[in-house]
Amino acid sequence: MHKSKALLKAIIDGKEFSKADTDALLNSAERNQQLQKAVQLKGTVLKVKTPVEKKKKEPKIDTKVVSFEMYNQGKTLQEIAKERGLSVTTIEGHLAYYVSTKQLDVRSFVRSNKLKNIIEAVENLETKSLKVVKDFLGNDYTFGEIKMAMASLFPTEE
Repeated sequence: MHKSKALLKAIIDGKEFSKADTDALLNSAERNQQLQKAVQLKGTVLKVKTPVEKKKKEPKIDTKVVSFEMYNQGKTLQEIAKERGLSVTTIEGHLAYYVSTKQLDVRSFVRSNKLKNIIEAVENLETKSLKVVKDFLGNDYTFGEIKMAMASLFPTEE
């Protein structure tokens, strides 16, 4: 229908009807269809995405710091673990860091005789493997005690 109108108009105006005119008709027909759809949707609420401002992330506090502060408030490892929803082993790992930086005394976690035996075992076995030391020392020693003792042996620079 659009094509016949355009052909008649070209004849009346004395112009040549070309492929470009046909293409232009198709493009305008598509545009008209889109306009009709838009008019039909006029009553419908359209969801338009608006740019969302990104929330600035606040820097996270190092989880070791939280455990360290709670320990300094007088809480036990078990209390800290329960309150934070973490395992005692994880809290021991956090606090072992502070033993390695000399901010906590290893003797707060390991009795002197056990500390001496762990240090001797680490030096004699020439290892940093908790499992190897634990297997050597047996069940009288916990991984936490060994971890703390080894942290005191191998200091970390802050």
